Amino acid sequence: MKITLPTLSLFGAVMLAGAVSSSPAQAEEENLANIQSSGITWNISGSYAGAELSVGGATSVYKLFEGGETPAFQALDDSGNLLPDGYYSYRLVMTPQAVADDKATLEAAREAGNEDEVERLSNQLQEGPGYDYYKESGDFKIVNGLIEPYDVELEQAEAQAAQEAAEAAETAQGDEEA
Repeated sequence: MKITLPTLSLFGAVMLAGAVSSSPAQAEEENLANIQSSGITWNISGSYAGAELSVGGATSVYKLFEGGETPAFQALDDSGNLLPDGYYSYRLVMTPQAVADDKATLEAAREAGNEDEVERLSNQLQEGPGYDYYKESGDFKIVNGLIEPYDVELEQAEAQAAQEAAEAAETAQGDEEA
């Protein structure tokens, strides 16, 4: 089930900025979130520099992951307490290894006093040419401490279908009475 950004005011961000591995082609083709009742993991392959995860909703959670670490989320706050029931959103942004490599090269150029290289790399990092970021966002809900997928578009479509069915039933009943 593809999970999409909500149009609700409960939107919160989950940012995974960096280190996980994911092939950009793979990332564009499929949602990498694996939502289970006990938590969410992101099935990443490839090489990224690091990851930053933020989850927002009734409560916010923010986590950083080292390179090679699999991003994961459980329905717990930073103190280990269960998150309250409600609707939550996440956003995942992973920074490619190339960005970390360029930052390390920039630092080395600064230390060496190579101002031309510092300027070139600074401009490159600001423009972000060719950096292949992976971003994913979605929704879920927590009910009695358990995580469940939540699809805003599906829920809206189901509500609209139910409303149309009710209106059709009313019309049919009105026709029968007339």
